[in-house]
Amino acid sequence: NIDEALPPFDEVADLLYPHWEEFAAALEHFKPVFDRLPNDCKSFISFTNVQLIRHNTQRINEALRSTPFTRFRFQQNCQLHGGMSTLAAMMENNTLLQQLELDRIQDIDRNDIAELSSAIHRHPSLVDVEFDECFSDGLGDDMLRLLLRAGGDLKLERLSMPRNHLRGSQTGFNVWTLLADFLATNPRLTCLQFDENYLDDNDVALIANALRNNTTLTYLGIGGNNGTNDGVEQFFTVLYDKNSLNSTADSNHSCSIDADSIMIENGVSLWNSDSREVNRAQKIYSLLSIRNKTMSNAQHFGDMDINLLPRLLEVVQKYSRLMEEDEDDVVQVKALSIVYEIMRRWDKVSPLYKPLGTSEGFLIEQT
Repeated sequence: NIDEALPPFDEVADLLYPHWEEFAAALEHFKPVFDRLPNDCKSFISFTNVQLIRHNTQRINEALRSTPFTRFRFQQNCQLHGGMSTLAAMMENNTLLQQLELDRIQDIDRNDIAELSSAIHRHPSLVDVEFDECFSDGLGDDMLRLLLRAGGDLKLERLSMPRNHLRGSQTGFNVWTLLADFLATNPRLTCLQFDENYLDDNDVALIANALRNNTTLTYLGIGGNNGTNDGVEQFFTVLYDKNSLNSTADSNHSCSIDADSIMIENGVSLWNSDSREVNRAQKIYSLLSIRNKTMSNAQHFGDMDINLLPRLLEVVQKYSRLMEEDEDDVVQVKALSIVYEIMRRWDKVSPLYKPLGTSEGFLIEQT
């Protein structure tokens, strides 16, 4: 009956106490088993929609001490007595912890984020942190600011903060400027996720510009924000600058961008492989292919030294072989077509030909 009064929380907690005791005892007895697990086994523990009073929290904390769990997950209004202070203590007592996930934990305040940020910085092995829909009223910006604090010792390789009302400059400082400055230093971060926050085109431009000098980030998720196609275009330019072969070569070939737009330019996927070299080769060869269709490659060589011709032909052949592995390719032309164009259309090539006779054609003389 929905009209029937629910029992007081303390009464329910007392009723559940024996079960939490059994659970804690089971954890303690299970510890020797960890030593027999395969080396590649990932152990984790998850708490979903539970509220623990003081003695239950203390008992679980004691049982978890020094357990080799590599992942902690707390989700859906999970509450521990002592809040983030208790969680920080759990992290400190578990030095093998690598992943921390907080999902829809709604009672975090400014004191909590300061303590939690400090615990993340201090932890010796934590490399993966996720806060999903945990912050509002500018707390998400404060959390990110503390994690990126100047002179910090952040060891994270993955940071995920979707749905946390990140607003950038609306809280007295621009957290995206801090993030851009941080990324430009090539930190250990390889994965960032900020889906469904409030990034606009200016914020996107800051991050995109930082990626020009970053070679460590391999994934950036920014879908569901307030950016437009103009903002996405900033990433196109950073990932595939088609102004010249040199600018294409100097583009970012390490990072995959997951935005609201499909990151394809002129039929070319801007990130197709885990190999930076393969991505770079694909973009350069694609630009040569696009220009070859209008026989315009030579027009873009400018003051290129003719002594680079052997190297250029070598690159065409090498990159074409990499492209042959792409079964979905619809853009590339054959390497022979590009070589033929270069030899016929580049005006610096003609003086290299030496006539052998009136009817014997021409031979390229070695220089």
